[in-house]
Amino acid sequence: MNIAVYGRPFNDEAVIPFIQEVFDSLSSHMVQVFVHHQLFDYLRDKIDTNAFNVLQEKEPIRGLIDAFITLGGDGTLLDMVSVIGDSGVPVIGINFGRLGFLASVNKSDIAAAIQAVVYGQYTLDGRGC
Repeated sequence: MNIAVYGRPFNDEAVIPFIQEVFDSLSSHMVQVFVHHQLFDYLRDKIDTNAFNVLQEKEPIRGLIDAFITLGGDGTLLDMVSVIGDSGVPVIGINFGRLGFLASVNKSDIAAAIQAVVYGQYTLDGRGC
């Protein structure tokens, strides 16, 4: 399974342990991890990025990526619209803020959410379709 991770640069360094948890959880499930180039550039000197593949701008994701995880809030998830286009790749949002309507996974539920994605234990919400 190939899972890509997207996020904007964060102003709050306190989220780094949660970001690390995302990647640790993905690694524990033996998935191939792709990191959007924007997030990769931000994380380069903050966590070990050697095990990641970098998803470059304009790289086709249909047939390559099985699911996207966004790190941030609703705005970050909405940014994904331009990245995923009409690929049909599902997106799960992990909310690093206070309240998320679209990015509805709380940062305390990271491991459970990733496990659900890996094992296909989720339902799709066809927003905007």
